[in-house]
Amino acid sequence: MLSVAFDRDHNLWLGLDNGIDHITLNSPFTNLYFSPYSKGAGYCWLEEKGRFYLGTNRGLFTVSSPLTLSDEPADFSLIPELSGQVWDLEKVGEELLCFHDKGLYVIRNGKSTLIPGLRGSIAGTSWPGDPQKYWVGTYEGLYLIQKENTWKVKQRIEGISYWWRNMASEAPGILWVRSQNSSVSRIELDTIHYTVQKIEVFGINEGFASVKNLYIHTLQGHICFSTSSGIYTYDPEAGRMKYHETLNSWFLPDRSYTVLKAEGNSIYALSADLIQIARFSEDGKYLRTDSYPFNYSRIDFIPYYEELEILNDSLLVIPNEHGYALLNTRVPFPVREDQVVIQSVYLTYPKDSLIYKNNYQDLCSNPVIPYTNNSIRFEYAFSSFSNERSVKVHYRLLPDQAWSDYTETGVKEYTNLHEGKYIFEVEALFPDGEIVSSSYSFTIQPPWFRSGYAYLMAVVGFLLLLGLFYKLAVYRTAKKRKEELEEKEKELFRKEQEFIRENLRKEKAIIRLENEKLEQALAFKNQELANLMIHLSRKNEILTFIKQDLHKVVKELQREDPIKAKRMLLTLSSGIDLNMQSEEVLKRFEEQFDLVHNNFIRKLTEKYPDLNISERKMCAYLKMNLTSKEIAPLLNLSLRGVETLRYRLRKKLGLGREDNLMDYLNQFV
Repeated sequence: MLSVAFDRDHNLWLGLDNGIDHITLNSPFTNLYFSPYSKGAGYCWLEEKGRFYLGTNRGLFTVSSPLTLSDEPADFSLIPELSGQVWDLEKVGEELLCFHDKGLYVIRNGKSTLIPGLRGSIAGTSWPGDPQKYWVGTYEGLYLIQKENTWKVKQRIEGISYWWRNMASEAPGILWVRSQNSSVSRIELDTIHYTVQKIEVFGINEGFASVKNLYIHTLQGHICFSTSSGIYTYDPEAGRMKYHETLNSWFLPDRSYTVLKAEGNSIYALSADLIQIARFSEDGKYLRTDSYPFNYSRIDFIPYYEELEILNDSLLVIPNEHGYALLNTRVPFPVREDQVVIQSVYLTYPKDSLIYKNNYQDLCSNPVIPYTNNSIRFEYAFSSFSNERSVKVHYRLLPDQAWSDYTETGVKEYTNLHEGKYIFEVEALFPDGEIVSSSYSFTIQPPWFRSGYAYLMAVVGFLLLLGLFYKLAVYRTAKKRKEELEEKEKELFRKEQEFIRENLRKEKAIIRLENEKLEQALAFKNQELANLMIHLSRKNEILTFIKQDLHKVVKELQREDPIKAKRMLLTLSSGIDLNMQSEEVLKRFEEQFDLVHNNFIRKLTEKYPDLNISERKMCAYLKMNLTSKEIAPLLNLSLRGVETLRYRLRKKLGLGREDNLMDYLNQFV
């Protein structure tokens, strides 16, 4: 030993040849016995009538109370018939029951009596409302024992093969039992025939957030359940588990409690590395929760047999693998400035290279790491020198916000990190709920193809390519527009040609229709003219008849018959009156003829006013392309008379021998 020193917590530090040792002198924890005075691994502890009973894996020991701790070992005496494995001790009424590997024993005044019919009892629980009945879990199943002067086995419950270490009684005939698969079962029994009526299994689907480290507790007459996700109670109306808000507010969340006990004005909670005591006032008002963390390597619990015994308001007994630990709550727990320290940072690719080492100045640089070295390893530790503390950590690498699960390892490695700024955060959770953290910042450079110059070149190339694409697009657009324009021009020319052809067709159709209309009109007018000519011819005939009648009148007058002649003249006068309308007929004929032949008669009369009626009619008939033979009866002339009239007409029109009368009249306008 090279040096000795005390720290501010009055603990001893030793400088040795091969390192430094730390001895905790000021601690609320101590042990009941040490090797070579060990009595075995502690399973249970009970005080009865001024004596302490200690159940270990070596047997049941007893020692007088109160227990005085000194350098000399306590005077523990073994009850001879109870050597071997003791599982549990329970006080039922005024009697002490010892659950032993050999069976179930009743302890009276330091002596034991075996209850026959049971083999290998493990644990038990009371029958609510009847202290003469008791449930016992054994190697072979569940039994009900009843006291009739002495304890006797009343009934073995068939149909149940659960593990009976952890169970509690809710009501007569209703048991809660933890299963080996970390679920919990509610068993309803017939209280008369003691047969199973109903079994309900509760797990994650029935309200638990987690069934990891599940324990059943009876706290102040109520059943509750602790798991790694918190403390729960049973809601009989919903038939599900319900998160117990009050208890979880008094104790640290997200940890399983193996023991929950109420004693005096306090509630005690035991977990793997922490004892918590919720303190209350005399009127039941919550005051505070005191925490007593410990190192589980010093208090090494036996799995599923964790226990906490309360001697008084300041002294607790904790059975464990090493025997029995004692906690004196009056000894102040040392205040520590705990830290989590990032000791080293290594780049692990292509080979390990140290880039950061913890230093007394706490200098933590922000290195810029090339992308080719984008794998990094962090090594961290905790500056808590107490052997009574166990620490769990979780970490994250920002910007990823998700924390890892809690672990006890001190190394974390990341590989193939992308470029960017990172912050490695490690957070330590101490058993008393204290949280400390540390961080390390660094930056990963982007690879060359994602560097600023590469992006600049990419942008320039992209712009050039974009310009090329733009020119190509402009050229293709112009070409396409030109082709579209040419196509439109061709289409327009084709449509114009079609329009012209359609117009020509329509004009021809119109002309044809107009010609047909004109031809119809001409035929109609010619028909009217023919009718007029017939009227004129009829007039001539009438005039001929009149002439003949006049000759008859003359003959009658020569015969001197005036009355008959007078009568004949009256008749002739009437006939003339009837045919006086012929002038009107001639006038109407000329109007109709001018309408059809572009005012031919009017123009002819204006140019040659000395033409008589017969000559005008002759010109009209010739215009109508009638032959002399057809004209003769219309003018009431002979064929020769028609020729004579044609001759006179040529003279009046001033035509020579070489001029054709028909051509002249057709060309006359």
